[in-house]
Amino acid sequence: MHTKKFWSSLLAILVIASFVLAACSPKATPTEGGATGGETGGGAAEQPTKAPSGGESTGGESTQPQGNFPYENVDPSGQTIVFWHQHSRSREAALQEIVDEFNKTNEWGITVVAEYQGHYGDIFNKMLTFMNTPDVPNIVVAYQNQAATYQLADALVDMNALVDSPKWGLSEEDKADFFQGFYNQDIFPTFGGARLGFPPNRSMEVMYYNMDWLKELGYDAPPTTPDEFKEMACKAAQQPFSKATAEGSRGYELSIDASRFASWTFAFGGDVFD
Repeated sequence: MHTKKFWSSLLAILVIASFVLAACSPKATPTEGGATGGETGGGAAEQPTKAPSGGESTGGESTQPQGNFPYENVDPSGQTIVFWHQHSRSREAALQEIVDEFNKTNEWGITVVAEYQGHYGDIFNKMLTFMNTPDVPNIVVAYQNQAATYQLADALVDMNALVDSPKWGLSEEDKADFFQGFYNQDIFPTFGGARLGFPPNRSMEVMYYNMDWLKELGYDAPPTTPDEFKEMACKAAQQPFSKATAEGSRGYELSIDASRFASWTFAFGGDVFD
């Protein structure tokens, strides 16, 4: 899949999702020029949308839902969409380039405003503070556990009808271009199989090792078992690398975050739950 083409398709899907069902908007009434437009709940697709994020754009009206694809006649023209993300420095510049191209070339005149809001934890705390108020974004990055927390307040859009939409969705060829494990990670059985997100990128836990240092310690290969890892790490802690520029020596710098713990557990055949 061509990267820029994919991102344009993805942004279009996410824009329609935020535009139609107004992720994180209050349920009782549509927001008036706030961070989201339209209504959540059963009647959302039947209502004209409001310009999100304080915009003055004039999107068209949606029609009566049609079967499993209720958004085929939604008109997203002229919408402004706010996207909260965690990318900084060179990654933010690359993302902004993609957003700029989408803003210039999409046929509906949609404007995406990408806003850096800190790391995932920072964004999560902001979302908990502003969720279901006019101050939340239309699109936001989130880990799956964070998305599940948002959905406990019924604050997200089920994107199944959009991803599979004959008009707005991805082709079977495009879907097959994803690693299926990544593609399916945003489908939540807990919420009736709803798709609460989409994978623009994924992180991976890897272990770096210094082969030169291991050779100084008397090893010809990296560890492949927990016992080998323990032995090498302990020996490295006692014998600093000869080319090290910093003081001290760490065989392994322990991290206790959930992702690291789960990765170690799964890597050695364990499970988090008994």
